[in-house]
Amino acid sequence: MNNANKMSIIITLIGILITAILIVNFDAQERSFINIVSIVGSVASVFGLIVAIVQIASIKKISEITNQAVQETKAKLVEKLSVADISKAEKLTREIQAYIRDKKHESAHLRLIDLKSSLLQFQVSVSFKDNVQFKKYNKLVDQIHIDIVNLSDLLGGAPKEVDFSEVDNHLEQLATVLSQVENALKFQI
Repeated sequence: MNNANKMSIIITLIGILITAILIVNFDAQERSFINIVSIVGSVASVFGLIVAIVQIASIKKISEITNQAVQETKAKLVEKLSVADISKAEKLTREIQAYIRDKKHESAHLRLIDLKSSLLQFQVSVSFKDNVQFKKYNKLVDQIHIDIVNLSDLLGGAPKEVDFSEVDNHLEQLATVLSQVENALKFQI
C-alpha cells in the first residue's frame, strides 16, 4: 500500500471520528435525521476533498516518475538504434568497396549517396560526437562527398579520372571509425 492510500485511509478514519463526535455532542432535540445527514454530508465533503487532493498529488507524482522512465527508455532506445545504424553504415561501406572492386561504378555511386546520408545523420547524434574524433570524421565525410562528385562526373562522361584506390582508402578509414564508435556505444549502454 503506497503512502497516498495510507494517508487517504487515515483521513477517512479521522473524518468518521469527527462525524461521530459531532453527532454525539448534539443535543437530543437537535439530533434529527436531517441534521445528522447534514453533518455527515458536510464532513464527508470536506474530508472527501482532502482525500481527492492527496490522490491527485499521488497520481501527479506517479505520472512524473513514469514520464521520466519513458524518457530514459526512449533515450536508450535511440542509442541502440544508433548502434544498429552505425553497424548498417559500416556494412554499407564494405558493400561499396566490393562494388568498386567489381567495377560496378553505378551501384557504388548510389550506395555512396546512401552512405553520405547516414553519415550526415550521425553528425547530430550527441553520443556519436562523444565517441569520435569529430574533425577526422568530418574530413572523411568531406572526402566521401568529393568521391561522390568525382564518381558522378565519371558516370556522366566527363574526361575525369577517379583514383579508386583513394576512394577505397577513404572507405576503409571510415569503416574503422564507424567500428570504433559502434563498439564504444555498445559497451556504454
